[in-house]
Amino acid sequence: MIQDIKPHHLYNEYTMRREPSATDALIVCQNGKILLKKEENGFSLPRIADLPAEAFPLTETTGENTYGPCALRFVLTLDQMALYLWENPDDAWLREKCENGFSAEKMATLRTLQPQEISYAAVTACHLADWYYRTRYCGVCGTKMEHSRTERAMVCPACRNTVYPRISPGVIVRVTHGDKVLLTKYAGREFTNYALVAGFTEIGETLEETVQREVMEEVGLPVKNIRYYKNQPWAFSQSLLVGFTCELDGDDEDITLEEDELSVGVWMTREEMPARTADISLTAEMMENFRLGRG
Repeated sequence: MIQDIKPHHLYNEYTMRREPSATDALIVCQNGKILLKKEENGFSLPRIADLPAEAFPLTETTGENTYGPCALRFVLTLDQMALYLWENPDDAWLREKCENGFSAEKMATLRTLQPQEISYAAVTACHLADWYYRTRYCGVCGTKMEHSRTERAMVCPACRNTVYPRISPGVIVRVTHGDKVLLTKYAGREFTNYALVAGFTEIGETLEETVQREVMEEVGLPVKNIRYYKNQPWAFSQSLLVGFTCELDGDDEDITLEEDELSVGVWMTREEMPARTADISLTAEMMENFRLGRG
């Protein structure tokens, strides 16, 4: 899965002091897209060295975990490489880069970055970048928020309202009946591969209750023997996905599809299932385990 990057390590500890170097990675997000450097076999992240010449030197701190004229904000470290967010990139610089070996790509492109540890670090940094953007003003009094100097949080200087990064819990559910598994396809999305039933946890609801509710809502089936499998941070949807396996409760396999959410719901045997061998998602791992008879 995307987080399986050993022996590499992602350090997400908050710090106010981490001086950038030319080889550190640069995160530039705008309008749901990220700036990436074109390579022969895909894309890579820009580096601090790609910044405008007038941005150097970068050693001067501005007091809020930012550095230099570009106000780069440190977000996390992958092994020895730090990732910095440029929150307000220069438009002329962006145009120049997009004309000379760079391009603005959809966030989903980050799933394809190699090596995998770079993909994981980049999408986690983009999760933070989106949260920073959406938390610029206090939801209580409307005052412009400030970065906490002691933890990863946004603090209102007027009313002291404190906001932490958004992480939404959700479930991935593999429903089986004998030698068959329930597969679905989303409605109205670019992603057209088969998937498993999934959904976010509602307020006041346990994860197991989410499993039962989501399966009933999306395909109209009761389930039993709900068991935890494993979990996955999935920054593409700013969520922590928790995998569960369960069994159809009864013998009635008739599917009643929630057509606002799904376009397909079907039972498949292992032999009928498509392979998902080159995928970094929890969904794919759970599907492959069933297809290959690994439980």
